Amino acid sequence: MLFFYKNKGILIPVYFIVSVIGSAIISALLKEVGGIFSQEYSIWIPLGFAMIISALWTYSTRDSFYYTNGQKKRMFEDNSFFFIPMLIWSYIFTLVGVLSILGGILETIGLE
Repeated sequence: MLFFYKNKGILIPVYFIVSVIGSAIISALLKEVGGIFSQEYSIWIPLGFAMIISALWTYSTRDSFYYTNGQKKRMFEDNSFFFIPMLIWSYIFTLVGVLSILGGILETIGLE
């Protein structure tokens, strides 16, 4: 598969994959703990949390910095993945994550 990226844009799928794996592990551990987490719930809920985590991660690492004379300065680079800047990817992840959580909640309580 061909990926089009510039600079730190290649990290966007890495952030997403690591967030999905992390939320799957946490979801499995919480089901073993019991209580409210032992009930059946939609897979879309942990996926939505993974999307929001990757959105925060993408947003916080979207810029590159360097130091001159002890001062931190921003480098003006084009960090993009598939020609979409990292800032826009963080908004996309947030929107899809919130919609995923809401859809998962509706599916779990049976209001499909």
